[in-house]
Amino acid sequence: MTLEVRERPNGLYSARCRFRVNGKRQWFNLGNGYEDEGTARQEGERLRSEKWVELFGENTTDKPIIRKEEPLKRPDEEVLAEAIKRYERTANHERQKRERRIILPEKPVMLSFLSDLHFGNPGTDYKAAFDDAKLIRDTQDAYAFFIGDGFDNWIVGKLMGLQRGQAVPFDEEMQLFGYWSEIIGEKMLLKVSGNHELWTLKSCGIDSVQAAWRGIDVAIYDHHEIAFDLVHGDTVRAVKVRHKVRGNSEYNPTHGMEKYWQNGDEEFDWILMGHTHIGTLCREFLRHRQKCRAMLIGTYKQVDKYAKEIGFPTTYGQGSGAMVLHPDGREVWVDDLKLGVDILRLWQNEW
Repeated sequence: MTLEVRERPNGLYSARCRFRVNGKRQWFNLGNGYEDEGTARQEGERLRSEKWVELFGENTTDKPIIRKEEPLKRPDEEVLAEAIKRYERTANHERQKRERRIILPEKPVMLSFLSDLHFGNPGTDYKAAFDDAKLIRDTQDAYAFFIGDGFDNWIVGKLMGLQRGQAVPFDEEMQLFGYWSEIIGEKMLLKVSGNHELWTLKSCGIDSVQAAWRGIDVAIYDHHEIAFDLVHGDTVRAVKVRHKVRGNSEYNPTHGMEKYWQNGDEEFDWILMGHTHIGTLCREFLRHRQKCRAMLIGTYKQVDKYAKEIGFPTTYGQGSGAMVLHPDGREVWVDDLKLGVDILRLWQNEW
């Protein structure tokens, strides 16, 4: 609390003091124009005391006085208004989801269903996965749905140790998935996250599916489920796509999807899922005299040490299947994309 009195060139005196404020030494002027040094010092002492109280306060009690910042808190009404606005946006977004629709051109087309690539895993058939992507890219009127688990993404709990045995480092898993996605490009009409991608979203808020898609954003996308109308000619099919559903049966691999027709929010004509690695197959089932299709897509992970360890059977087929559609309403299921292309070309020639 230094007090300094100085004589000015005009013969008068000034006073100033120095305090440490917020960790810094600062000078404060206490007045100018005093006629003599004694007056300047006396007034300086008085004003210095007042300045001290102004800066640091005064305690005339027998208890400590605490001065602190105002809490970083918005007013209650502002918080409520923001919450209401957020709900309105969320509810409107959900309403828009009910209006999802894919309108196909009125000519024969092939819809390819791709799931469980598991890039990064040493047991994944990379050549088959990329060959299928190039086949879709190079085939006129061939399109694709992605049904989740594009890469292993071992980032959670005890699974993190599995990263040591991967075919490529973690960042290159995403690089491969991005490269594969880029090959298909705008022919990808729909994509849904798998549980492996959702680990990243839940842990740090990063959507790895969208990040890997490298700016291509024409497809319908959701983290969990997509329900939409598929319009082709005069035929409208209600379709539901998820990476997985609840419920399973050792006797019927599509049991969970068939049960979902009764327990879900809407009826549907087709339902698709992956996740189980059992294999690629399509099963028709009846609900209230309505014929529906449950399509289970397998995996490109052809060698699975974990499945062997716990006694699961070897997967059937690859992580792909397809439906070839004719504008007159005909539809043909295949579990081999090359066969699907042959049927598509036959119908195209007839068309």
